Amino acid sequence: MTTQTFSRCAAKTLIGVAALCGAVWTSSALADAEGERLIQAVPPHFRIVGRDNTKAAGLVQLVPDDQTGAHWTEMLTTQIFYNPKATSFMAYRGELEREWQGSCDKTGVDYAMDGEQNGYPINVWVQSCRFRSTSSKPNIALIKMITGRDSVYVIQVNFRYVPDQAKVAQWSSYLDKVTVCDSRMKGRECPAAASP
Repeated sequence: MTTQTFSRCAAKTLIGVAALCGAVWTSSALADAEGERLIQAVPPHFRIVGRDNTKAAGLVQLVPDDQTGAHWTEMLTTQIFYNPKATSFMAYRGELEREWQGSCDKTGVDYAMDGEQNGYPINVWVQSCRFRSTSSKPNIALIKMITGRDSVYVIQVNFRYVPDQAKVAQWSSYLDKVTVCDSRMKGRECPAAASP
């Protein structure tokens, strides 16, 4: 797995290879940028299939190499809200619940916890969308929200099947390693960039 970082738009010239601008998925060349950053590894054999960026938020979607944005069984989505007051855990979870209630036969939160990681508040939960008909695929999401000083970061792993314990453990471990750092704050410093 290669580790990438999200940082405020440090170099617009990297847009061709970056996932976002305004919250750029940077290479190690930009890893020394000042400020708050999301540290997130790109899973092996995953590729970008969607991205969007507005003044308010940025989004990147990845799926396994052999899948597409329209036909996937697992999708990793990273969303960054640039104003940390723009959303909260309860507001985000509630909005997702309302969206899913309109399209699912049964939706709910199956697990939730809150805590702190590297000095930042985090919320982790499992949200599910299920159908009575076996011909409709469920949507099970493992979600982690990190409330930073500059932005709010939401990392979501969606399954279009009911994952087994091993798959949940794999992705839970992945989400646990996703963190936010800030080179401006003592105790929350970002790791040094790896040498090329």
